Amino acid sequence: MVAYKKGMAVLCSVLSVTCMGCSLFPDGKTYQEGQVEVETQTDAKGNVSARLNDGVSVDAKTYVPEHAQWKNYTVHFRDWTEEQIASVQDYFANGKSVADVKKSTGDKAYTNITFSDGASLSFMNTSSSFGYSTKKDTERQYDSYIRASGEAIRGDIQEVFPLQEIEGLSRTQAVQTVKDACDKLNIHLEDTPEVYAIDAQHAQKLYESDELYRVDKQGDPNPAWTTEDEAYAVYYRVVQDGVRITNGSYQIDTKHGEASYVLAIVGRDGLLSLRARAMYDVTAQSDVTEDFCTMSDVMKILAARYYYTQGNTAGTQIQEISLEYAPIYTDTKNEYTLKPYWVCKLCKEIRTIKDGQEITYSKIKNIFIDAVNQTVLGG
Repeated sequence: MVAYKKGMAVLCSVLSVTCMGCSLFPDGKTYQEGQVEVETQTDAKGNVSARLNDGVSVDAKTYVPEHAQWKNYTVHFRDWTEEQIASVQDYFANGKSVADVKKSTGDKAYTNITFSDGASLSFMNTSSSFGYSTKKDTERQYDSYIRASGEAIRGDIQEVFPLQEIEGLSRTQAVQTVKDACDKLNIHLEDTPEVYAIDAQHAQKLYESDELYRVDKQGDPNPAWTTEDEAYAVYYRVVQDGVRITNGSYQIDTKHGEASYVLAIVGRDGLLSLRARAMYDVTAQSDVTEDFCTMSDVMKILAARYYYTQGNTAGTQIQEISLEYAPIYTDTKNEYTLKPYWVCKLCKEIRTIKDGQEITYSKIKNIFIDAVNQTVLGG
């Protein structure tokens, strides 16, 4: 195959962008007639910064895998067999007995297993997701502390939970616990995960800051945090033959692409929860023989896309640009093609008023640019 040429990704300090395409815009111009100059800088790691217009800036970490053997994969959501479910059940039971099993077949096939201690397993065929949760995970609601709308991990998590280690709880062992579970689930992971220490002191600050953390889903009060509640959040990217599968998602009419990742919580009692999203099995593959568009091409496409949107894109920043696999829907149910795409993560700052006070939060979305033919999804 013809690999992505890393040298082609080097950007000039000033990039004159011709907005290509044929769409007609409010001032009567087409893309070909619009000229945009983008001052672009790259650092030693290849990270990119630029300003596309008065409302949209680029300050992006980049990911371009080296030595990747790019392919197009035909994949389908994993259909959990009875044998696979039984094997996974034995692993997570760890000696516990089964208290209840619920199953459904057809378009929304699933299997839910509840153990005697309140822990549970869920296998979802229609979205190929897997979940394990203990009673402690449900009661402490770890997800509400580490996640945000539209994201597997909240964007400010390093500020909220700045510690690297938790006293008396091994970070290394926590990572190994998650890796072992994913091996059992036959999930292929990137080498290094993101790990966040959920310590009692910083979790208690969140607990005291908002009623969201002080009551459960039924409205009953949650207890204050203690050191016994401390845990690590371990977040893994999923790979196909060593290359990331996107952790971004998109929706086009009734079609959508799911985000792939693993998120686990490991505490003093071991694995408290594990959630795996969008697990695929490969049915066919073919080599990619075409050259990929470069980072320069990506910047041109983004500049063209936002050329006429300065009025409603204020506070938008492109924070990540990655060359990775994205699931592209086919006409066959639950079947996708994993293809190489440039995936651009956008963060838009939203300001609103709640109870008379201005509140600022971030909204995340993704733009997917086909690395071969430059067609665009999402955004």
